[in-house]
Amino acid sequence: SSDLLVPYIHWFNPIQTFYVNLKCFPFRQAIKFPLFIYGWTRLYSLYGTMECIGTCKTGMIKFNRSEVDAPGYASGHAELNLWGKIIFRGSAEVCASTKIMIGDKGILDLDNKARIMHQCIITAYKYIKIGVDTRITHKVQIMDSNFHYIADFSKRTVSDTSREIHIGNKCWICNSTTING
Repeated sequence: SSDLLVPYIHWFNPIQTFYVNLKCFPFRQAIKFPLFIYGWTRLYSLYGTMECIGTCKTGMIKFNRSEVDAPGYASGHAELNLWGKIIFRGSAEVCASTKIMIGDKGILDLDNKARIMHQCIITAYKYIKIGVDTRITHKVQIMDSNFHYIADFSKRTVSDTSREIHIGNKCWICNSTTING
């Protein structure tokens, strides 16, 4: 039964919390432990950075938590593949089973009270901004790249596959929506 997994997902993970904060945030922010990780998050790459702009308080960012009563409730692990940068401009939440991929030149900019629910895919190769108090509901995909390179051999160029995405304040992005650049 999936009910048996609820305590497993909700438990605070001090090992990953300690590691990710000290690895990704500037030291003065890292020692405040702004990011709390729950359960086991799949950490594929942490070569990039995270930064709080403005407020930086202990536990203001929740990663891999589950909302049991949410319609898209999922008990899987969140995934983080960070080559670029994640900016937090206040509190934020990323729920379980969500995949975050930030390319080496990519930026994910989360404003205060941004909330990304279960089973979402966020891929930033250039820039994705999610506004204040915006809710990204379950199974949403937000990708600023189409991943299809187009070569113009006569000009010897390859077109840019990424476009910036700006989602405003107090938006509700409905379940199973796909947003591309």
